[in-house]
Amino acid sequence: MNNRTAFKMLLRSPVKTALMVVVLLLLLLSACSAEKKLSAEALKEMRERYPYCRTNASAATLPEEYWAKGNDVFVVVELTEGKRETTRTMYPNHDLDPDLATDVTSYYFPAKIIEILDIRDGCSLTEADIVLSFPGLLYDPDIAFDKGQRIVVFGTFEEPVEAGKTQLGIGPIMSFYLTDDNYILSLSNHAQMDQFSGMKLDAFKKEMLHITEVGGWHPR
Repeated sequence: MNNRTAFKMLLRSPVKTALMVVVLLLLLLSACSAEKKLSAEALKEMRERYPYCRTNASAATLPEEYWAKGNDVFVVVELTEGKRETTRTMYPNHDLDPDLATDVTSYYFPAKIIEILDIRDGCSLTEADIVLSFPGLLYDPDIAFDKGQRIVVFGTFEEPVEAGKTQLGIGPIMSFYLTDDNYILSLSNHAQMDQFSGMKLDAFKKEMLHITEVGGWHPR
């Protein structure tokens, strides 16, 4: 019995046909739910728990090809500890003249990789436990970077402060909260980033894979 004959027999059975219709409707509803964004009212309520970072590097409008250009990896992580504050002395152009020294404060967040969503060609990330580095000048103490919080970030590989730990530099731009229900909320209130707030992770990932492509992560 070929597939066409089997399908015709299935259609002759009202019960089986009804079951098929129910299954197809459930699949359709599931697909629609996965793509649906949160309402403005629901987003407003969520912002009480997931506030914007009030320090943004720039409010300028940037072409898409620049969004991910300076980054190396696009990952979902879970913060495993609270923040650590570290101050390092920096010298311009590697000149060790103490008169030119500047103390730079950064905040570090131990985290574990949940999923690597994309990575620039030529880069690799095999460690599960990493450290996120957030510039002190751009840090807002009110952001919800607490132990157990999941975030989706674009990061740049940096020289680690902890031996043997991969360190990723992140900032308000291109960093996003991930809620318990897998909704995305931008850390930045920049309109270009905030447009993704309320998306489900899968839909957001599709948008960002386009961004990494135009950003030159995978040259053709």
